[in-house]
Amino acid sequence: MHKLYEISFDAKPKAEALYFKPIGDVVVDNTCCRLQPGEAVDLLTYFNAFSLKKWCKYTGLKQLAVRGTVQGRVSVEAFGLNDAKNEIPLIKTEVSGDFDLNIPLQTQEMTLLGLKITGVDGISLLSGFAYYGEFPQWEQQNIGVAITTYKREEYVLKTIDMLQRFAKVNPWLSIVVVDNGNTLEEKEDYPLRLIHNANFGGSGGFSRGIIENMRNPLMDYVLLMDDDIELEITALERTGAFLSALKPEYRESFFSGAMLNIDEPVRQIERTAIWRGLRSAPHGVNDPLDKRASLLKGENIPFVKNTYGSWWYCAIPVQSIRKIGLPLPVFIKGDDLEYGIRNGQEVLSLNGIGVWHEPFYKKYSTVTVYYWIRNGLMLDIIHDVYGRFGIAALCFARFGRNLLRDKIHFRMSCEAIKDFGRGLDDLVQTPSDVKHAEIGHMGTDYSIVAMTVSTLAAIIKIFFGYTELRNSYKNFIRANLLTPDFWLRFLGVER
Repeated sequence: MHKLYEISFDAKPKAEALYFKPIGDVVVDNTCCRLQPGEAVDLLTYFNAFSLKKWCKYTGLKQLAVRGTVQGRVSVEAFGLNDAKNEIPLIKTEVSGDFDLNIPLQTQEMTLLGLKITGVDGISLLSGFAYYGEFPQWEQQNIGVAITTYKREEYVLKTIDMLQRFAKVNPWLSIVVVDNGNTLEEKEDYPLRLIHNANFGGSGGFSRGIIENMRNPLMDYVLLMDDDIELEITALERTGAFLSALKPEYRESFFSGAMLNIDEPVRQIERTAIWRGLRSAPHGVNDPLDKRASLLKGENIPFVKNTYGSWWYCAIPVQSIRKIGLPLPVFIKGDDLEYGIRNGQEVLSLNGIGVWHEPFYKKYSTVTVYYWIRNGLMLDIIHDVYGRFGIAALCFARFGRNLLRDKIHFRMSCEAIKDFGRGLDDLVQTPSDVKHAEIGHMGTDYSIVAMTVSTLAAIIKIFFGYTELRNSYKNFIRANLLTPDFWLRFLGVER
């Protein structure tokens, strides 16, 4: 059997309920759990439950087992949970020492599988608990992490250290860190590469990370990660195992991790999301992940057109990259949306695959207004979300809303609309870092009348030149993004 992932007791502060729910005065010390007779831990939790329905659907799971070590004697109870929140008993037995417990997989529908461990005699110590599985096919996937960072040393150095320690015992993982701020020391010490890059935003950093990972001909997936996350290490185990057991028909799917609220660690910010044209519709907003109802909800997200996974944690198959090309050169905001939609495949996710991250409102700035409007319009025209009239109406809506807001938001929206109308062939003539600096220095010393006239003229041009503009965006992808050549030139990187 193949090891899938460990059952973790090493909980982040204020997030214990995502790992275990104690019954009695249970003592947990790092990776070990101590039980007195009658005390118990419920492990049907975000990080320690088993997503049975999804593992069966996407991998064809044939057998499932739990292995571990018990110093003392405990009762192990395995049970299923269906969508009606009914518990389905599977097996209950007492174990001691090293044990290997096969769990029967019944034919009745079960969404999640959980364990309840109860102390029996004296003091019992639990350690090394993990899930193991047998599959019709298993091909260990090589995964290259790609982190883009810009002056967030406090977070990223901690993540790098964790990834390096993990990679030492899991040689299928390697790490590329792309430093857009050029403040970290460059390194070439396998499994870690840390390289400097021009500050061309997230799209530039992640594109560079993808390219560098694909230099390895044995690479199967590129796992994009933000630089300001806190990571639960068993998410990596689960990712590696799930992707290695995938059925062939899902080998081009992106695998997306959820964003959890770093300020309220048991609360989810977003799972996956759907692009609606005007804005995103994220799944699982504000869900309390210490509740079974939220876990069941997360296991039953239907796939619909224009679903995507964001890049705080997203594993992308190399074969998909070769097929659809590299991300758009848009600096920040919307590059992950467009890329996921471009892939056009089901986006996979599991409970237990998530990272802690600051909520969106803490990262808001007026500069992001420019990028969201401009890049959202690009996404809409590339993927035919709106036609000629819809795009023009959306431009008018953004224009009018920010006119009533304040002068800086109005200017950002006007510049975004006008730049969208220029097309990418024109926009990339200016380096992304130069353009970003220009946007950042835009102020309120301008004529509202002149800005209004120039923006309305741009909208009229977009309306009548819709077909040509749409074709220019689509042609840009075909002509520039299917090989690394454009990005290497744009970033000033020698081959």
